[in-house]
Amino acid sequence: MTLTLPRLPDALAYHGLWSMDRIEAAFRKILPTFLTFRPATAQDITAAGTAILARAALVLLTADASYTLTAAPTIADGEDGQLLLVVNVDTVDTITLQDQGTLASSNLRLSAATIGLAPRDSILLLYNLTIADWIQIGQTNVI
Repeated sequence: MTLTLPRLPDALAYHGLWSMDRIEAAFRKILPTFLTFRPATAQDITAAGTAILARAALVLLTADASYTLTAAPTIADGEDGQLLLVVNVDTVDTITLQDQGTLASSNLRLSAATIGLAPRDSILLLYNLTIADWIQIGQTNVI
């Protein structure tokens, strides 16, 4: 059996066709109910050593400069099967994540050594308890 997740409506949101409320409603259909979908505010990255806080299923990031994150772990352990959508909502700066093979103990298993999240880009991660890391299951680069 193949599990197919709905496509993220990022292009619709980017072009103003979907509101955050509609995106939240779409995600509630595929996310466990124990997760808080929307964070209170965007997390501001102010240093390369800043860890991403997975306090909601959707994490919005801004930055005061472009950074390659060096925090280990970059994202702390989650719950087995937890989904995390990280979106760079900054207007200028790129936030780069590093794979466990590039940055020891980053807690991230990515499709490349590094993944740069430019403004409006997103990455979808799944926490797996057996692997004990966040696994990249999707990514969107918006032009």
